[in-house]
Amino acid sequence: MKPQQKIPYKQLFAVAWVIFISACGSMNDNSPSNSLSATNTAATDPVSVSNTVNSVKELGVGDVYQVAFAGSQPMTLDMSDVPEGAEYILAVSNLNTSGSSSNMQLASSESEVLAKSVSANVDEEVADHENEIALSDVAARFHEELRFQEEITASEDHDDSVVSASKSVAAASASSAVPQVGDQARFNVLSSLGNTGTTTVTATAKCIGQNVIFYVDNEVASKTASDLPDSDVQLLCDTFDRRVPQERAIFGSESDVDGNGHLNVLMTPQINKMGAALGGLITGFFYAANLYDPGMEIIYTLVPDGSAVYGQTVPRDFAMENLLPSVLIHEFQHAISYNQHVLIHGGSPEEPVFNEGLSHLSEDLFGEGRENYARYETFLAHPANYGLFSGGSPNLGTRGASYLFLRYLMEQSGSTSFVTRLLNTDQKGAGNIESAFDSKDASFDQFGEFYLRWVATLALGSQGLSKDPRFSYQDRTRNSETNNWEGVTLLGDADDGRGTQITGIVPATYRGYTSSNVMPGGSQFYRVTSAPSEISLYSRGTGNFGAVVVRVK
Repeated sequence: MKPQQKIPYKQLFAVAWVIFISACGSMNDNSPSNSLSATNTAATDPVSVSNTVNSVKELGVGDVYQVAFAGSQPMTLDMSDVPEGAEYILAVSNLNTSGSSSNMQLASSESEVLAKSVSANVDEEVADHENEIALSDVAARFHEELRFQEEITASEDHDDSVVSASKSVAAASASSAVPQVGDQARFNVLSSLGNTGTTTVTATAKCIGQNVIFYVDNEVASKTASDLPDSDVQLLCDTFDRRVPQERAIFGSESDVDGNGHLNVLMTPQINKMGAALGGLITGFFYAANLYDPGMEIIYTLVPDGSAVYGQTVPRDFAMENLLPSVLIHEFQHAISYNQHVLIHGGSPEEPVFNEGLSHLSEDLFGEGRENYARYETFLAHPANYGLFSGGSPNLGTRGASYLFLRYLMEQSGSTSFVTRLLNTDQKGAGNIESAFDSKDASFDQFGEFYLRWVATLALGSQGLSKDPRFSYQDRTRNSETNNWEGVTLLGDADDGRGTQITGIVPATYRGYTSSNVMPGGSQFYRVTSAPSEISLYSRGTGNFGAVVVRVK
């Protein structure tokens, strides 16, 4: 089967796809074979325009060729008549929106790929890596349970007063009394993964802002007071209190079911203990069921723990710089998302992978995205393993992929209004993405087109080959408040306080017939250093697939 120039994605994708700066953040308006090649470096100066062409032989360095095709039948890339010495990156993409990974096979002829497909072995490294991720990512499994509980909570019948309260968020005058500093309150905190069992704690109100109330579990004062002095709580409270209206301006408003005009934050060692019991670390969460019982908005966070009294060691400085400011912004997005999608617009919660991706994007927009670099470097190292539609919990690599995808689309849209529209709706999935993006370009208005151009952007950016704004991320900028970086770099030092080096996607070397598993919404990348006359692509599964070819030499 020869390449098709364009498949109408709205007809091709029968199943809906799913996806998604503030006053202190900003948009930059100036804007396989397992034998891996060496660390990526720019082989030449980046081009200012990456041309999109109709055949591989037309590609110049930094240009792009892409095609969509159906599964269960070979698709042949004509590589004849390409310039001598030319090298390419070929990405094969699984464009399915559900299901398990698909075995993607490549060979230098259609007859070879069909003959070998009968007995092809699945790439065991992919399966092993998936198992390793599932076992190690405690926070991801916990948040999967939270998002699952959100779906259940949203589908149940509830008192109409909760829905009514969702429409009076951030009212000028609160209808319920606001506590005073020093007042105490009891909270029932989730105590384990997989059930709704709780532990009751008593906490003291330490800070009352215009928009937030910070409570600290009394256990901290008796055991680890030096790790969380009142001055640190005040700093967190003041900063978050200032950011809440800014985050509302981009993402929308949270509910106010208790009518006091404030968002509640509980800092408690129970979060540390729960993570330790699961063999990892949980930094915080928003639990939608709290809107109905006890009837209030609560963001839970861990507490600094330099002596590992409650579980893993969490140094005070690291918690204050890398964890707590970002988790507050992150979880607030979840609170807003539930209110907008479910309570105000009567829809369902956003798909977990993009709900999490939006929260990581919110961190970035406020200069608190230092932890995002390690997440997306994990994705870049094994892109086939982290599909946007791999199902289950979005693990660290999948969160990195989702963040990169959403950041790219936001930059392409030219405005954070794209993000606002994604939340202010009852839609989710591909239809929501397409509606929110509101493209006027017929070649870039469908979800599959968004995805394949993003794949081309990753391939070009990992080689430092293009400054074309369609195929590159905007340059990073320093946040004026935190001095942390905002935005994406695909090569170089992340400067994230933990020594992360971003090496981009390092493609496997194509040496003839190869077979690998690719998750739904994932891609496998190959470097073609000696082009055969043709490369045939074949998937043993059914559905929708795509290929992107960029010339790198």
